[in-house]
This record gives sequence, structure tokens and C-alpha cells, in this order.
Amino acid sequence: MSPGAAGVHPGPASRDEGTFMPSEDYDSSLLGHAVPEEKRRLELLEETLDPISQTHLAACRIGEDWRCLDVGAGNGSIARWLSGRCPRGEIVASDIDTRFLPGPRSETRIKVIQHDVLTDNFPPESFDLIHTRALLVHTPERDDILHRMTSWVKPGGLLVIEEPFFIGHEDSEHPVFRHLMRAMEQILRDIAGTDMRWAHGLSQHLHSLELRIEAKTLSPLICGHTSPVDRLWHATVTQLRPGFLSSGLLPGDEIDAFLDLLNRPEFLEIVFCLSSITARRPA
Repeated sequence: MSPGAAGVHPGPASRDEGTFMPSEDYDSSLLGHAVPEEKRRLELLEETLDPISQTHLAACRIGEDWRCLDVGAGNGSIARWLSGRCPRGEIVASDIDTRFLPGPRSETRIKVIQHDVLTDNFPPESFDLIHTRALLVHTPERDDILHRMTSWVKPGGLLVIEEPFFIGHEDSEHPVFRHLMRAMEQILRDIAGTDMRWAHGLSQHLHSLELRIEAKTLSPLICGHTSPVDRLWHATVTQLRPGFLSSGLLPGDEIDAFLDLLNRPEFLEIVFCLSSITARRPA
């Protein structure tokens, strides 16, 4: 996609639709934790992706006494799931903003840590398993973060990385969908340097760190059949609406047309794929 591709609509935005200022990081953006609607959007993300993540993690044969880290834990659903698998272990849930994570009274075996993955570290070789999902694509320092995360895994331990990427929307027969996805990719890039193509090569990135790939799955997330994906994408587009309008990337009538398209019987499209890979650090 080029910046001047069809479907990118420059021009003034409506003042009554809210304003958008480019952010220096994802967490302070329209999709950050401080946005009132974000907790519900994260719940929809969990509803959509947790079955995939849990199936992938279940194949790791997690030990009951393992020490596990969930980086960018969001609402904490995966940390809670891991706590059920590690009754004699410890689960650490980290995020730059921990407001949605369980308090110590609700989950005594989950240790919640406020942690900026760009600047903060954990001791080397301190976890049996590290998991992250939909984190690395949203920071330009993703390769450095992946390298540092690898160092936190014990020799013989596992790194489970799950990241989304866009694919195929350029070939959609629905112009409104093509325009929306182009604008979505651009606005995410503007927010914090998000690269929604990076994870297409996730296996290669992990192999370059001399990790042994043990399992990999590719899961297409499909809009158009009244699934949780529909609700997730409706919430995400609605939350980004001020940014689309103020930046001139997408006019209000095209946003409304896409939201209407979600409910039409002829609409069925892959909105993104989730790449889930388990890699083992050599003993």
C-alpha cells in the first residue's frame, strides 16, 4: 500500500466527532487503557483470541511449579488461565498500565507488576515460560524487546509469542472494507509505529535468535458471521473514529458504511491473522 492509494481521503474532519492527536506510544493513544471504552474492547479481544491462545499454550505441557510471565497482560485473562495450570508455581502479569489486572485479593498467586517493556528488565533466566500477545507489533523497538525477552527465559524454557498481522484485504471485493483496512493500517502506524505486517515473518525472527521452534499455528480471524470478531472490530473502528476523521484518513460516511457492512449477509472477510509460535531456548 502506498500513501496515495485509493481509499485514503484527505480533507478536514468534522469538529463534532472528537479530535485526534498523534501519540508517542500506543498506551496514550485512542486504544490506550485510559480510554473509557478500552476495557470492554480488551474483553472482546480476549473473547476472540483466548480460545486460540489457550489451545496453543495447553500444548506446552506447562509444569505445575513453573514460573510464568505474561507481558502486556491487559485484562489478565491469560495470567488467570496460567495460574490454573501452575498451582505450585508463580504467575507474573506485567503491563505498563495495570488498572485492569486482578488485585492481590482476587488472585493471590498472580503477581502484578507495572512494567515498561521498552525500558524495564527482568533478571536473566528467571522464567520457565514467557507469553505475550499483540504487543510487539505495536512498538518500533520490537526486535530489541524480543531479544531481551529471550534472555529472561531459563535455558530449556519456552517463549510463546502471538502477534497479529494484516493479509489479503487489498484483494477484497468490498471497496469500503479495503478503504477501512488501509486507513486502519496507517493510523496504527501513526499512533506508535505499529507494523501490521511484521508478524508475517515471526517464525524467522525467532529462528534468528537461535531458538528452536516447537509449535506454530496461523489462525485467520473472520468478520461477517456474527462472531466475537465482528464485535471486536466494531468496537475498534468506533474507538478509532476520531482519529480517522481528524487525520483525514477516512470520512464519517465510509466508517458508517463499514459498520453497516458488518451486518450484511454477503460480507465475509479475514480482518487479520494471529501467528502463535512456541520457541524453546537451548538448554
